[in-house]
Amino acid sequence: MVSAVEYTNNLAAPQEKTNNQINSVKKPKNSGKESPKVSKIIKKIRRSNNSINIATLNVRTLKHSENTSELEEAFSESNIAISGLAEVRRNGEKIIITKNGNLLYHIGDNSGQKGVGFIVKKEPKDKILEVRGISNRIALIKTEIGKTRTTYVQVYAPASKSSEDEIEEFYEKGRKKQKTTN
Repeated sequence: MVSAVEYTNNLAAPQEKTNNQINSVKKPKNSGKESPKVSKIIKKIRRSNNSINIATLNVRTLKHSENTSELEEAFSESNIAISGLAEVRRNGEKIIITKNGNLLYHIGDNSGQKGVGFIVKKEPKDKILEVRGISNRIALIKTEIGKTRTTYVQVYAPASKSSEDEIEEFYEKGRKKQKTTN
């Protein structure tokens, strides 16, 4: 089961929605019932025995070891299993097993800017099928938990002040990746 998680930019403060909260979700006033697709997803969540909390975090930089240590400490104290990371600002593509046994993956360019990645707790680490960087702004991780395969995509979109070429390159890589995964 993939739990619904609200994330408030603080690794130690996710708000997991329980099945009771999901059951009590109010339907919009203009609809008589849930859509069949939403209903199917909610039923799947309720009957699943596997749960995993996910989050995303703009880390602003992991260039220095103290930044990485601070991230790992906060991550270890949270109940989040997988967190997508943005603005990692590390050069190259690398998978690191941290001192606590977590998996840290990052991809970035030579300028030491941008960069995305994931940090994964050691418990679901053995459920990872693939970790792949598409660019210094897009990475994915595929997992199989129970009988459910899931792909998590971490995206760090260009800011509005970025050049037109950079924005177009970002969207083009995203379109190409979407075509190959559908």
